[in-house]
Parts: sequence; C-alpha cells; structure tokens
Amino acid sequence: MERTSKQQLHSFFTIARFDPDSWFIYGLLATMTIILYTIGLGYLAIAPAASICTIFGVEAQEVLHLEPREEKQLVGAKCSVVRQVSKAERGVVKLAGTPEWELWSAESDIPIEEGSLALVSGIKGITLQIRPLNE
Repeated sequence: MERTSKQQLHSFFTIARFDPDSWFIYGLLATMTIILYTIGLGYLAIAPAASICTIFGVEAQEVLHLEPREEKQLVGAKCSVVRQVSKAERGVVKLAGTPEWELWSAESDIPIEEGSLALVSGIKGITLQIRPLNE
C-alpha cells in the first residue's frame, strides 16, 4: 500500500488505537480466563479468551489518520453575538458557518448587543477579540 506524503507511519500500540478502557477490558477478560481455567472450567475459559482475540483483532484493523487538523481562519470571520459583549463583560459568539453548539468566548472594547453581527479582529488565548461589523 502506497502512502501519500501527508500520511505518516505510526506505532501500532498508540493510545488512539488501544485506550486505557481497552487495556482494562483485556485485563478483566484475562483474569476471567485464568480463574475459569484454574477452577477446572477450561471449556468456559474459551469464551473470554476468544473475546480478547476478537476485540484485539477489531482494534488492530482500525485505520488511524493521525494527520494534523486544518486550522480554521478565525481572524476576519463573521460571527453573531449570542451574549452581550462589552469592555467589562466577556460575551459569547457563534462563528458563521459553524455548528450551533460551537460557541466562543469574546471580548470587545466597544459594547455589542446580543443578536448583532461582528467581525473577529484577533485572538487572545482562547478568547476572540471582536468588533462591530458596521465599524
């Protein structure tokens, strides 16, 4: 299989493939297998052992795409004010073209009322700096 220049070869045992929950389940199933075999129920020990093999096989077949995400162009983007923004109070905005649940904290030197349109003029940490659209 040929890889594109953006694809990279990653370790087989990554946390993206085998997370802590998986290792807990493997340990639990292995313990069940050992206990069942030890108490003389070897035929029942086959079930958890087969489960370990099945889960491992399914997780091993996962195709991982660990490429860096594309950065959104935030500066210059339009947004609608969900909660009023002012110099004294941080507000909440929704960027145009994003899902309803994706909300951002915003600050502005000029008060901007709820429901108004604004423009992202900068970013400070995880807070957007905005200004009124008609300015």
